[in-house]
Amino acid sequence: RLIDQLCIMSGRIVRPDTDVSSLSAALPLETIPTADTDYGNPHADTDKNRQVPVVSRLAAQPRFHRPILHFCRQLDGWIAKMEQSLHDRDMEGLAEAAHWLKGNAGTVGYDDFTGPVIRLQEYLQMGQMDEAGMAAAEIINLADNIVPPDAEKLETAS
Repeated sequence: RLIDQLCIMSGRIVRPDTDVSSLSAALPLETIPTADTDYGNPHADTDKNRQVPVVSRLAAQPRFHRPILHFCRQLDGWIAKMEQSLHDRDMEGLAEAAHWLKGNAGTVGYDDFTGPVIRLQEYLQMGQMDEAGMAAAEIINLADNIVPPDAEKLETAS
């Protein structure tokens, strides 16, 4: 049980049968939700919404540019689904978008999505919609800062 609690506090593993209510005292104050926190608005917390480019680890390899670009084009639709699901508090829709993103982002080298997507899935499994909203907002921020391959260079290289 101690290992489970340490994993939960580190954000790496959350087992559905673990009672996390006793852990709030061990969390840093900035992670404890407040009454005025807006989880449905991805732009509510400006510290979390830093403008850091999200670049694929495969971007330097031209042979991967087409699949990366294909992912980026599909991403917009899935992020829209995630935003609508957040607005509607639709856990199934969020889970579907998270499943797609988890399976595709890392495949094309966007590893920055892995942690937030895993957290989103874990919160959804535990029925913690507010926390899921925070993870989804982080994912939406990452998507806003994604750097796709240059489509013009891709077309001229063909």
